[in-house]
Parts: sequence; C-alpha cells; structure tokens
Amino acid sequence: TVTFATIPDFLAAIGPGGPAVELGDWDQDGVADLYLPRTRTVVPPVLLSESSDRLEISYGDPALDRPAVVYLRATRG
Repeated sequence: TVTFATIPDFLAAIGPGGPAVELGDWDQDGVADLYLPRTRTVVPPVLLSESSDRLEISYGDPALDRPAVVYLRATRG
C-alpha cells in the first residue's frame, strides 16, 4: 500500500506534466478545459501472475470529487 497525504504530494511523486491537452468543456463556460498529462512507470513492475490477482487504485480525498480524466495503461512484460 502506498498512501499520499495530499494531491500535490501524489502529483510530485508522479513527476512533471507534459504539454497541456484540451479535453472538452467540463465546467460549461464555453472555454475548452486544459489537462496536464503525467506518466509514471512502476519499477519494479507489479506482477499479477494469477487470474485472481488484481491491482487496485483508489482515492479518498474530497478534492477529487469533481470531473477528472484518468487513464491507466497496463502492458505485458
């Protein structure tokens, strides 16, 4: 289990963001909303060797109770 005390702590652990991307108008103010993509490679990789294994990502911070975009990509090694 890995826990971060704040969203800025979590984002700092992921690393710097890439170029901003326009993804819709969630707040419906007529201006496209910008998102700052971030990536993180997990080293060593999380190995899920059994069909019953799972990787669970969750959050409990009320600051995330708003529209957001999260993509998770998994690859086979």
